[in-house]
Amino acid sequence: MLKKLEKLGVALSKLPNGVDNPLLKRLEGYSGILPKEYCDFLANFSQGAEFDSLIVYKGIEASPWASKDGYDSLEYFYGLSNSEGGGGDIFEFIEMYKDDLREQWLPIASSDGGNQICLCLTGKMVGQIWFWDHEADPLYDENHVIAGLSLAAYDLKDFIYRLEIDKEEPDISGVKKVVLDF
Repeated sequence: MLKKLEKLGVALSKLPNGVDNPLLKRLEGYSGILPKEYCDFLANFSQGAEFDSLIVYKGIEASPWASKDGYDSLEYFYGLSNSEGGGGDIFEFIEMYKDDLREQWLPIASSDGGNQICLCLTGKMVGQIWFWDHEADPLYDENHVIAGLSLAAYDLKDFIYRLEIDKEEPDISGVKKVVLDF
C-alpha cells in the first residue's frame, strides 16, 4: 500500500508515536475503533496524501460523476493535521458533514466537485470505501445503501490499488484562446 502511494507521488508524513498518537485517539473518540489498515495509513500519512498528478480510480460501482468509462477522480486524502497548503484536516470534514454522514461514515478523501470518499464504520459494510455525491441526500441503514453513495472498494487497500494516474488528455480542439485575468 505504501509503495503504491509513493509511486503516485505521495510523500510520507509519519505520525509521532504511530498509532498511539493523541490525534489518532481523538479521531477514534469521534468514530469509534477504526480499521487497522486505516490507522496504519494515518500513521504514515498524518498530514494527508496529496498527489503530484491527477489521480483516478474505477470503483466497483460507477458514481453519477464518473467518466463514460467509469473512472472517478481523487483529489487528496485527509490527514489528522493540515499540511502546508493542504485542503484541511479530517476533523474539519467530520464537522462539516456530520448531519449527512452521522456515525456510520467517515469522510477520508476528497473527489472533484466537493464529493467525498468515505469509510463505512458500522454494520455489514464496515471497512468498505464509498463515493458520496454530496449533492444527493445519502439514504442508508446500518447494512444497506439505498441512494447517494456508490461502492468504490471493499476496503482501503483495495481502494488504493485501484488508484492510477489519469492518462486521458483533455479535449482542447475547440479552444482558440485562453486569457488569464488576475
